[in-house]
Amino acid sequence: MLRNNIWATNSSIDKWTNPLGSNVTHENNLYYFYGGGKFHNDNWKLNASEKLAVAKFVNPAAKDFRLQAGSPAIDASDGSVPLYKYDLGGESTATGLRADIGAYEWR
Repeated sequence: MLRNNIWATNSSIDKWTNPLGSNVTHENNLYYFYGGGKFHNDNWKLNASEKLAVAKFVNPAAKDFRLQAGSPAIDASDGSVPLYKYDLGGESTATGLRADIGAYEWR
């Protein structure tokens, strides 16, 4: 299960399978393509809970993947209890209506 992630890439995303051969389930993700990235051959279908949008990172060129104000990832998780109490920067994930999508909670 791939849930509540930001997929930012300049390459293609194709249908993934697990080692047992069944399709990977994905929901409530944000996809951000730049520099020619795309879904490959229509094999990857967004479901109703997923978005294709600019992630609005603070400074991705400097590897600062925190969210800017107005990011579509803010308060956009599926509402399930977060697996982690703290984000990648060590901050609490419980700051908004819901946890944010991605590795960092917006402040």
